[in-house]
Amino acid sequence: MPDKKVKLKFKQFVQAPPDEVFSAFSNATALCEWFCNVAQADAHEGGRLYVWWNSGYFASGEFTRLKPFKKVAFTWHGRGEPAATQVKVSLEAEKGGTRVVLEHSGMSGDKSWQAARQAAQRGWEVVLENLKSVLETGLDLRFVRLPLLGLAGVEAVTAEQAAERGLPEGKSGLRILNLSPGLSAEAAGLQKDDILTRLAGQKLRSLGDLINVVRSHKAGEKVSVQYYRAGEKQRAKVVLSRRALPEIPATAEALAEATRQINASGLAGLKQRLAGAGEPETAYKPTPEEWSAQEVLAHLIATERDTHAWIAGLIEGQEADFIYHVHQPARVQATLTAIPSLEGLLGELECLL
Repeated sequence: MPDKKVKLKFKQFVQAPPDEVFSAFSNATALCEWFCNVAQADAHEGGRLYVWWNSGYFASGEFTRLKPFKKVAFTWHGRGEPAATQVKVSLEAEKGGTRVVLEHSGMSGDKSWQAARQAAQRGWEVVLENLKSVLETGLDLRFVRLPLLGLAGVEAVTAEQAAERGLPEGKSGLRILNLSPGLSAEAAGLQKDDILTRLAGQKLRSLGDLINVVRSHKAGEKVSVQYYRAGEKQRAKVVLSRRALPEIPATAEALAEATRQINASGLAGLKQRLAGAGEPETAYKPTPEEWSAQEVLAHLIATERDTHAWIAGLIEGQEADFIYHVHQPARVQATLTAIPSLEGLLGELECLL
């Protein structure tokens, strides 16, 4: 008996012109605005397509058809899927917007494809809803609906640190460096230096583990948390906080001006805090595990440099892998070696802002 092939079909109306919708499916930067977290798109027939999500799922293929403002087609081979499939997107101008019809074909109807079929069904429904939201309102639902745990920094504990803090042998976790006031973690009674070992039943070994667990839930959901405090295992329930959304200026010029004002205000406050402090005071570390003021400035400089690199990737049309590497002690120390004075650090940060 011949293998029965399955075709999934989706329709979505978007209040945006066909050229914008076409770009959303064929430009790497635009893909990341609504679809995935990282993309590479060589937009010509036979050109490479690669998309990746923070969850670890990715898919690769090549463009098989590109008819400007009318049609985009590409092959699709997702991580763990038995074989390559095909995706075809048709665009039609309609009532001041665009009617999008997406067909995903080539999947088998047998059990080996069941998980992939279900994931594709739900996945396309979610991302097409987000395409509509992004192009019509500018709101990325992945961000709007993303809950907050309320941690202002965590770090993975080493085996030695785990033993020192009384964790059972073989246990790993994330030490809380600080908490954001008024959010879910604080409301649940978590404290600085608690070591998180599980969230929603999932083990936490790295910051990536924590991010993936939080992103798999919605704001307002209640999840369990397991942690150690002074060597004793504790449990609590955490209601994930909702995200406050700022009002975004309507034009690029207004956005740039608002950003300048925010940066100027933050820098002025930083300089005020450091006024009168000399090199010895700002190089002082309260504890071996905490940063000095100079190390914090080096961290902020590294953050701004990473942000500049990301923006350059956006301008060039190839989305950069926007993962900060600023927590690496070697990078902080390298910055301090290159800029060894408080005045120099403040000057470099001001230039980057």
